[in-house]
Amino acid sequence: MGILKLNKRYRKLFLVLVLYLVLSLAMFWILRRNFIWNGDDIYYQFQRIMGLGFNFTDGLLTSNISPTNFGKMGYGVNIFYPWLTMIPFQLLYHVRGNWISAYYLGLLFYFMTSFLISHYSMKKFSGSSKLAVLFAIIYNFSTYRLIEMFTRASLAEYLASVFLPLCFVGFYQLFFSEGHQWKNLTIGLSLVIFSHVLTTFMTVILFILILAIWYYRIKFSKTLVLNTFKAMISTVMATLVFTVPFLSEEAYQKYSVPDPTKLKGLDFSALFQASLNNTSYRAIEGNTYNIGFILIVALLIGLVLFKKFSRTFKATYLMYIFTLVLTTNLFPWTILQNTPVQVIQYPFRFLLFATLFGSVVMAQEAAIIFQDSFEKRFVLMAIVLSIIAGGLWTASIQNAYPNSLLSKSQLIIDQRMINEDRIPDSYLAQYVPVREQKQIDSVEKHDVWVGNKESVQIPRADYKGNYFTFRHIRKNTKIDLPYVKYKYTNANIYGRPVTTNYSKRGSVEIIAPRNYNTMRIELSYGNRNLFILATSLSILAWIYLWFSEPIAQVLVRFKRKENNVEIVS
Repeated sequence: MGILKLNKRYRKLFLVLVLYLVLSLAMFWILRRNFIWNGDDIYYQFQRIMGLGFNFTDGLLTSNISPTNFGKMGYGVNIFYPWLTMIPFQLLYHVRGNWISAYYLGLLFYFMTSFLISHYSMKKFSGSSKLAVLFAIIYNFSTYRLIEMFTRASLAEYLASVFLPLCFVGFYQLFFSEGHQWKNLTIGLSLVIFSHVLTTFMTVILFILILAIWYYRIKFSKTLVLNTFKAMISTVMATLVFTVPFLSEEAYQKYSVPDPTKLKGLDFSALFQASLNNTSYRAIEGNTYNIGFILIVALLIGLVLFKKFSRTFKATYLMYIFTLVLTTNLFPWTILQNTPVQVIQYPFRFLLFATLFGSVVMAQEAAIIFQDSFEKRFVLMAIVLSIIAGGLWTASIQNAYPNSLLSKSQLIIDQRMINEDRIPDSYLAQYVPVREQKQIDSVEKHDVWVGNKESVQIPRADYKGNYFTFRHIRKNTKIDLPYVKYKYTNANIYGRPVTTNYSKRGSVEIIAPRNYNTMRIELSYGNRNLFILATSLSILAWIYLWFSEPIAQVLVRFKRKENNVEIVS
């Protein structure tokens, strides 16, 4: 009987995996083209993927700068913008040899990953495999996640949304579950950190609010305190590979808030109408970014079924309403304008969390409404939901791109644009120190000053970073280079280190240590010993997170066998 039950369990697991694979492939084929759609941030995000690829190829991964794109000015995009979850795109490029194929195959990889994480997280949260399937379908076909990936082309935020379910179920397990498990929180939050800093910041804000509102439900104990401490330390250790360069630079010099904007919520009526219409075209063309038809239905049904929810699902529904309100003009955002919260730029970013909570609620509502057939006809129910949710997702795409900016031939990224290196550089001032902001245009134009003589020189790239060449340089000549000066920006002349200073415009300046007929200045980034230490500690933390429990279980079994042997003897 035990074997039969095991086989039945594996058959169900196999069917679920097949379902998720089929749905992932369907999403891939519906979205895929021989070009990249012109979403809001696609140039920046696609340049990030390509720049990371060059870093891999040239052995510069730990350098954190982009030597071949982003203006070729030593731009430290990978210092400030998490990059680890973009590695699959780069690996797929080396397999396919084509950036467009690598981009879509990378999305396919994350479609499947998202289904699996969503299922696992909801199973841990609800204890029900069936609810897990419903949640995974609703969450992965949600309109706002489509907008993030397709319309906004905010790839980093989309990747963060892949790991949010694990992050929040880990938070729930630690503070509101009897077991007080903590590893899911560490793994989920670390992967969000590796994807998008702003989403991490907003997640922490929600964690604090949830703890403040429902503190009376927390069962304080030594175990909870100890596991909270473990979660915090492990998260810090696991993410050092990114946070050490990031925090070092943030502490070293002043940076402005990226693209500061006035905090303003969406018009609630416009949000509601756009959600009913399930629209996903660009905001610049008049759309209001929204949660989609299914989750608006979930909001309305929840008003009727609220009393039937368990205490946990009632709290989830209230968080759904709260995060949805946060995105609108119903919330007084002006009071937070001059606070650290203004860094979020656009309150509609909270739609990501409303989507997460709303998808949980919708899954539970479906279970309540169809409770009579939930067990007997679940397979049919899952197929019908897949058709409805997938159909709405597909229709939203098909209604968004005809005659729009998303598909405009002059704006899309095609192979010709890539071959001719015509992908526009964007947001170049975003991660440049404040002292260099006033003359950033001069750096972007690659203006060079050797003493009082001005010229233009675009640096070449090699396996170390970038280099400039000059002729007939006299000792003590000041050379002002069009290169961003960070804490760990390094300069060498023929392999010998030379001190880097700030020029009058805030860029890299060096002083020639002697006379040169020909001078080659090599510029790179990094603190080798510090970064190796940070990377090593991160690797050890991940080994502990993934393998400590299996090893402990093996040791327990081995000890039991030894004890049994002693008893028999």
